[in-house]
Amino acid sequence: MSARRKAAPAAAAASGTGSPEEESGFGSRAQSLWPNPIFTRRGRAVTPHYTPRMDPAIDVAQSTLPAAADLAAGIGAVLGGTPYSAVPSPGRESAVLVLLYDRGGAPHLVLTKRTDTLEHHPGQVSLPGGRLDAGDEDLAMTALRETHEELGVPPESVRIVGRLPDVPTMASGFVISPFVGVSESPLRPVPSEREIARVLEVPIVALLEADARLPPSPDILSLRYPLFGEDVWGATARILRMFSRVVRDALGRLRPGDEEPGGYR
Repeated sequence: MSARRKAAPAAAAASGTGSPEEESGFGSRAQSLWPNPIFTRRGRAVTPHYTPRMDPAIDVAQSTLPAAADLAAGIGAVLGGTPYSAVPSPGRESAVLVLLYDRGGAPHLVLTKRTDTLEHHPGQVSLPGGRLDAGDEDLAMTALRETHEELGVPPESVRIVGRLPDVPTMASGFVISPFVGVSESPLRPVPSEREIARVLEVPIVALLEADARLPPSPDILSLRYPLFGEDVWGATARILRMFSRVVRDALGRLRPGDEEPGGYR
């Protein structure tokens, strides 16, 4: 659910707390594999909406992706045939929403940067979501409620199309249930001033390009997505990795006979 800016992991390693290894539970094993991790950063202006060309680390493919509703249909077909993997929870259940919508004729998803005053994962980048409340009927409702509280997105405007495998976190003890949904009306985020410091609208093409640059089997320190000048790591990166694979599978279904749909495999 969390991600820090690129300078943060190095600082966390120095302090011995809040490191990506702790968040994932890999601990000293990750440190032994990457004894001297190097984190680079590219400066860029902050803009309300992001396009891949703003990030020199991302090469934009010329092919286009289907609209959010069509992509969501393909994702639903993929997830409908693959039962999700639930992780036994010690009582700290939570849910996040991978929310698809169109912006400028292209499918996007939304990430948020949390304010520095929150109790859990302050200042980190995450998918909208949070902890299961007693009044929630199920975890899907948790994801929708939290997205409404954080971004002002009405739950009735979102259609859930599937659920990804659960992702446990070690540092905070949460088990995250990621749901994929599509906005059936134009998305107009109204971020909570208390919870949200920044809204990141990420084109799916940018996510897939960043994902294609990862190692085939990244470990906890190399599984990172540079987006909007932020370093997306930890549980959020693991969810985005799973989601990217599902998107590729969905594109294969939407484009039969194309072994490498959109050039993203």
